[in-house]
Amino acid sequence: MQDSGNAGQIDYWNDTPGQRWVTHDTELDNLHAPVAERLLERAGLKPGDRVLDIGCGAGATCVAAASRVGRDGGVFGVDVSSPLLLRAARRIEAHGLSNVELAQADAQSHPFKSESFDVVIARFGMMFFSDPVAAFRNVSEALRPGAPMVFAAWAGAEFNPWFSIPKQVTETRVGTAPPSLPGAPGPMAFSDAPRVIALLAAAGLSDVSAERTDLELVLPGGAAAAARLAVYVGPAARILRIKEATQSDRKDVVEALVHAFEDYGTADEFRIPASVYLFSARAAAPELESTKHA
Repeated sequence: MQDSGNAGQIDYWNDTPGQRWVTHDTELDNLHAPVAERLLERAGLKPGDRVLDIGCGAGATCVAAASRVGRDGGVFGVDVSSPLLLRAARRIEAHGLSNVELAQADAQSHPFKSESFDVVIARFGMMFFSDPVAAFRNVSEALRPGAPMVFAAWAGAEFNPWFSIPKQVTETRVGTAPPSLPGAPGPMAFSDAPRVIALLAAAGLSDVSAERTDLELVLPGGAAAAARLAVYVGPAARILRIKEATQSDRKDVVEALVHAFEDYGTADEFRIPASVYLFSARAAAPELESTKHA
């Protein structure tokens, strides 16, 4: 993998956090399934399409996209995380898919073959670049002229109790952690839709748009399962790590989260409202380039 300004994220996703996502990938795939469904609907994949999946993680979106494009199409999934890609490879093998390829690569700088894809998708895979404009530009050059890029990103924490509740509960028990800088790589990096639209335009993409969509995140096992998951991924996990919390602290946070999540489900199922942006754009077409230089 080439050196890039994303070294911090590469280290992060190849260390304990990446392994935790592998450990909990079944729960996370269940939780994020409604987002993936909306994303793929918006992308409008067709049989025969060649799809580039950015930040493919453990491969759930690769598998779903592969079933839509069929044997005449293909999916190329890229991620910086070796643990997640190993899990993705096992998943693809289990599904018997021959139309999916994987690569450990930083999409901000990876030398993709020019104009080789019909669609770019990303389910929460675009928010971790040190230079989003460079990343968008590099990825768009892999698209055929006029082809779409569609990706999902979280709206603000104020619209997503899955983020705001664990943060508040954890800080109450172990103290506050330094806030992330606005727009810094991370889950909420693209919560400012006008900023992201401007970044996409600066990268030379056209027909840029953002639509906020509301949905529900669903997890079997009720509030208890959600509380256990929340201390390993997301803001609670970040605060516990920074504050060097003990196992006793973690247990206290889980117990408090079970109570905080009680309004969002039964003993069997957890349902919590969520809000994401679906961003869409198109790679520059030749006629647009000629207009620019006229």
